[in-house]
Amino acid sequence: MTAFSHFRCYSYIGKVKSNGQDLSIGSYCDSISTVEHEFLHALGFYHEQSRYDRDDYVTIVNENIQEGSNKSTTTQGVPYDFWSVMHYGENSFSNGNGSTILTKDPKFQDVIGQRLEVSPKDVLELNLLYQCKSTIAFQMQCSFPDETMCQMTSCSQSGLGWEMVTKVKGGPVSDHTSLPSGSGEQGEDAGYFMHVSTASGEEGDSAWLETHRMSLNREHHVQCPQFYYYHSGNMSDHLNIWIREFQDELDLKGTLRLMGQITGEPTKHWKLHHVSLNSTKHFQVGLRFVKEQEALEAASQSMT
Repeated sequence: MTAFSHFRCYSYIGKVKSNGQDLSIGSYCDSISTVEHEFLHALGFYHEQSRYDRDDYVTIVNENIQEGSNKSTTTQGVPYDFWSVMHYGENSFSNGNGSTILTKDPKFQDVIGQRLEVSPKDVLELNLLYQCKSTIAFQMQCSFPDETMCQMTSCSQSGLGWEMVTKVKGGPVSDHTSLPSGSGEQGEDAGYFMHVSTASGEEGDSAWLETHRMSLNREHHVQCPQFYYYHSGNMSDHLNIWIREFQDELDLKGTLRLMGQITGEPTKHWKLHHVSLNSTKHFQVGLRFVKEQEALEAASQSMT
């Protein structure tokens, strides 16, 4: 398969040419989610709203759509996914007369068409399609189920500290799964996320959140942590992303390296953040929140 830049975005669905085929990432298509969308087509995925069972979950308003849609499917038994990166939005291909896709459950009307990243069900379906029993790319994935911290540890200086919550006054009222704003009702019980507030702290106070120790399990030493964050405080406060590398199993302290920083204007929605690591040793990933000047409320979710 060859990816190139064309004037539009497109991909064949599945392998259709034995001697290789093209995939186009054209103008305005170079976001992570769009690239994922096109590569999933190449790997055999149809659009989510083209599933055989789509009429149980959405209504296609044919009189408002430019073209008809086919009921093709590669579900692998995975339930319908409103969060799928393969799902079109409510106004996709509209002829200007109104929405083209209406969800049977109105709580998901603003969810369909999300373009942050592939969903957990997208990943599950892909693994089932290619009979992958595990992934070598991800060392851990945490959505803080049942109020557990996924073997992560936290510590604080002064009065700051990470807390597991479902909503924050002046910040998000739900976790990142109620895309895109974190402020709508959810189809399931509200999820947890980690939150730190510096409203009562002093300048320079900090709070640490750290993963468990992870080992290298692939030949190329590149790691790609990603997490959602919501910043609702002062633009001068910042979240530092560290890696702690260990020489061997007897090394209990490790060596810290700063790998990235999040700061700037407060956000009004959950944002996805990626950082590239290059550890050649056993390692931990750490988030250190530092208070600067005035009060800050922020949260971090879904460390992977």
